[in-house]
Amino acid sequence: MRYFIPEWDDRVDPKYDFMNDVHSREHEEDPIKNDVYIWNIFGLNKVPIDGVLVSRFTIMQNKKKYRRVLQEGIHSVLRLPSTFEIMGDCGAWGYIQEEAPPSS
Repeated sequence: MRYFIPEWDDRVDPKYDFMNDVHSREHEEDPIKNDVYIWNIFGLNKVPIDGVLVSRFTIMQNKKKYRRVLQEGIHSVLRLPSTFEIMGDCGAWGYIQEEAPPSS
């Protein structure tokens, strides 16, 4: 069995001040650039996952992130090497009530 963690912008502020419950200056300036993912914390050789599951529907809801994915590629946006496994899905639960899917 393999485990692919869903990508939902689950990043953390590596310099968070737990004693005072305050984010770092770097986080406040640019959390997308300065916060880190689980693979940045554990390192690629020790991360407790086999890959990342990316929902197209979820990515498309954040227009800025979606543009970055289209321009730079998903591996670059997630700060992963091209050899790290990423599995994508259409995110159908996001539009289950719709008459037709938002894309073909």
